[in-house]
Amino acid sequence: MDKDLQKAVKRVIQQEIGEMVSEELKIRFKPISQAVDTIQKSNDAIAEQIREDRKDINQLKIDVAKNTKQGGVIIENQNLQEEHLAEVVQTEAGKIPEVTKKAVENMFKKKNFLIKLRERFFK
Repeated sequence: MDKDLQKAVKRVIQQEIGEMVSEELKIRFKPISQAVDTIQKSNDAIAEQIREDRKDINQLKIDVAKNTKQGGVIIENQNLQEEHLAEVVQTEAGKIPEVTKKAVENMFKKKNFLIKLRERFFK
């Protein structure tokens, strides 16, 4: 046999053996390959769920921060309204004539119901 023919036969044999080994490896490792693919798909799904959960958690953090800020603003507004009301009451109380003050004090001394209120809440 000449050298070119030997090389060609050798190449064909190598290719055939390579293809046979390759096919055999594919057959033997197909279950492992499928398991790896399944695990990868599962990992991809888990990773996507984690990304979605992180988005939800971040949105919840934002919502809580907004609600906390809004709650603080509401409390601050209520405090300001209470302070303003107290100032108005104090200002108006200063405008009550002395005669009226004395009349109210006398009522609290004479009426039984008002005496009980005064004893319970003002002492």
